[in-house]
Amino acid sequence: MSRSTEIVVGAKGRHFDPPRAVAKLFEMVGADEAYWVIRTAKESHEFDVACDYHRGVIDDPDEENGYEGTNIRAEVVPSLYLEGTTLKMNVLSCPASKRIKAAIRAGIDAVLLGEFSINSVYLTVGGHDVFQVAFVDEPVMFGRYFASITFGANGLPEDAEAVLEQVLALDEFQKI
Repeated sequence: MSRSTEIVVGAKGRHFDPPRAVAKLFEMVGADEAYWVIRTAKESHEFDVACDYHRGVIDDPDEENGYEGTNIRAEVVPSLYLEGTTLKMNVLSCPASKRIKAAIRAGIDAVLLGEFSINSVYLTVGGHDVFQVAFVDEPVMFGRYFASITFGANGLPEDAEAVLEQVLALDEFQKI
């Protein structure tokens, strides 16, 4: 069975107008294009969907998303945002993720890391939920965010809390 981990950093408040927030996230991670972009039909409420799925109320946890395309240049993506929706972008590997991945390998014991390796980056702008579903009896909400960067990783370290603490303390991660 494949196991994965996500590390999410974000802002709960609306610090920029949405198109500017999209551009700022691309700038922060150093990406020049999105591998894919999707836009929800309305603001995302994935926590409610996850809870309903967990309780067996629904069979399919996917929200209604509009696929906007692939390989879209960073300067074009901000124009895809529509008020009242959530824009999700996969930028795959980018300069920030490569620096963080190298810092993780250099600064955290390989035995502790196990198979853990950052492999992709997702940018999200518009109201959305950040929550946990793994290793808990019920989904746990961390908060509603307006803009976030998610570092997706393959593998889940045996001591995930210790690895997360060390990753968050890395200078390269703090720069985000």
